[in-house]
Amino acid sequence: MLRTFARRAAAAAVPLITLPVLALAAAPGTALASAPSATLQFQNQARLQPNGSVLVTLDYSCNPGFFGNPGNLQMNLEQPGAFGFTFTDATCDDQKHTVTLDVAPGPFTPGTASATAFISNDSGNSSKVIQAELKVS
Repeated sequence: MLRTFARRAAAAAVPLITLPVLALAAAPGTALASAPSATLQFQNQARLQPNGSVLVTLDYSCNPGFFGNPGNLQMNLEQPGAFGFTFTDATCDDQKHTVTLDVAPGPFTPGTASATAFISNDSGNSSKVIQAELKVS
């Protein structure tokens, strides 16, 4: 009699434990946790300008922050003996944007350059850092 009661109690407890776990697993918000909060990608080539600066084009997206959609995009570029930095406002509205930045002072020369870029919304909870080797021509 005691064994039967224990088996029935254990069988009744299984749904009480598994149903909440299944409900959490099926919640719609959990699938979004794996989506990136920000994306950032260099386009392949950097265009050398007559003054020695370089035009670099990036694609980006970021989620809105606490104050809406303001954000910040920063980038630096390095070659032996040359360095440049620039920043601009970014629109963080979960849409893809393309921006071309003039990285100065340099002076840069044709060849390869190491690039780093950073994007963030106003709250800092949607951000991305990337590094790449770009062809300057």
